[in-house]
Amino acid sequence: MKKILYIAVAIVSALLAGSCNQDYLTIDQHGVQSQDVVYKNADDQTANSFITAAYYQYYYAGICMINYTYNGSNILLECLGGDSLNGAKNADSPLGWNPFRDYTISSQNSMIQAWWSNNYKIMYLCNLIIDNLPANEVCTPSVKERVIAEARALRSIVMMSTVQLWGNPPLADHTLDGSEGNTPAADSWAFIYNELAEVAEKLPSKSGLGGQAAIGGHLTKEAVYAYLGKAYLWNGEYENAATYLDKVISSKKYALLDDFNAINTLKGDLSDEYVFEYNLTENANYATSQAGGFIDIWFTGWLNSALNPPDQLLPPTGFGYGSTVSKEFADFMNAHDKVDGKQDARYMGTLVSFDDLFDSDRFTYNKVGKPGLLTTYESCVGYFQLKYTTREENLNKAYTNVMNAQQARNTPFMRYAEVLLNYAEAVAMGASQKSISGLEALNMVRRRAGLSDAPSLDMNNAQYGVKAERRAELFSEGARFIDLVRWGDAASVLKDTGKKRFNFVGYKDGNNNVRQDPSQWVVDSFDTEGSGWQEKYKALPFPFSDVTANENLTQNPGW
Repeated sequence: MKKILYIAVAIVSALLAGSCNQDYLTIDQHGVQSQDVVYKNADDQTANSFITAAYYQYYYAGICMINYTYNGSNILLECLGGDSLNGAKNADSPLGWNPFRDYTISSQNSMIQAWWSNNYKIMYLCNLIIDNLPANEVCTPSVKERVIAEARALRSIVMMSTVQLWGNPPLADHTLDGSEGNTPAADSWAFIYNELAEVAEKLPSKSGLGGQAAIGGHLTKEAVYAYLGKAYLWNGEYENAATYLDKVISSKKYALLDDFNAINTLKGDLSDEYVFEYNLTENANYATSQAGGFIDIWFTGWLNSALNPPDQLLPPTGFGYGSTVSKEFADFMNAHDKVDGKQDARYMGTLVSFDDLFDSDRFTYNKVGKPGLLTTYESCVGYFQLKYTTREENLNKAYTNVMNAQQARNTPFMRYAEVLLNYAEAVAMGASQKSISGLEALNMVRRRAGLSDAPSLDMNNAQYGVKAERRAELFSEGARFIDLVRWGDAASVLKDTGKKRFNFVGYKDGNNNVRQDPSQWVVDSFDTEGSGWQEKYKALPFPFSDVTANENLTQNPGW
């Protein structure tokens, strides 16, 4: 049974509206309780609702940030990492997502502003809990302690990603007033390490394999260990990284799903692979409240109106972008994730070619005609994303209107596969072996994908190295760009990213209703204004509006 309480996300608007520091009105509103009173008098259910509101904002920031379209932080990172081609040729707004694909970002980009603001909204909601809930004497002490610990953990997790991307942003170790300046990265990392290590001991562990359902989507001790290990990995502190990652592995409370494709279905919900996830409710009462179910179809509806979708996947209902992959990523998967020329399980759960859409063993078209290309498919090279797209089987069946359909599948933020790969990397980079070898951790992920065991633990081998395995396994999870930056590989790998744009026309003879060979594809290309990777992308720009309003915040170099 799903446990997270969804009564509270309406609180988000009220709390955020109250975050302004200017005192426009000195007269208290009648019938409205002050913020400190709300927290002081909260019962168990209300206290839980506070952390649920923060979790929701975290989900919202990672999946969907503006206008209900699939342009959350993960997809923006995939564009920057060169593995995604999201956007459209005729939608060249300098304020949208195309600059992430083309490497033409500016400090005035609306996605930069939304991304930054959402991160600090999450940390603000956490700080409200941390600052105000300790005075509460109404709710059960154990509930109060857990909610505060979850808030501290989530605040640190978000601060970690903010430092990774912006370098020296203000440290949100308190409720900010908007005048804070840059915090040295070393200071922020020290705070993150200490916070995560301390609060992990205040959070429960799940009982064992199969025990996540009793906890729901709440952070656990082992989840916090996983993020602490990830923090140390970013900074090259491999022994510490391996130590904390092994706390997750040696607990024996987590395991990979047998089938890679299950991570995109309801079978993955609260499974042993999901270390931390957003627990979408299947209760129709919450499906349109932005408290549980969300209008996922708007940003995970498959493809766009240029192509008929198969019965197994949901049709586009608006924008339809966020579904194409780059030629570089497709070429990589064709070289890395095939066995004797056949696609492995991970390949088949990650992407599909135009030709493969005609495979009647995988896809049927009873609702519409064949997948024939109806018009030129913009921002496409002939390959489409399957991973995390909305499947028919994942829908909340209470909703029959496709425009209001709700996806019931949970969203994973951290999977056990990533824990294993993080651990394998730490050992490959010199950390001592703990409860299992780094090679075994790597091979556990490879076996599930359908690949043979790697013969040795290596970072750079094109066929079985840790870097290649991470690219294949963690596609569309926001890892690629950050990995390339921290490895020092971004300058070489991304040097030409965004310099050209591609449109998929279909087959040379124009007969797009009959399967042919990829050698017959027509892909048009266009030069863009993109310059490829530049060193300034090691730290994204602070939003122009924030730098302008706050004289203490110094813009990152190059922006």
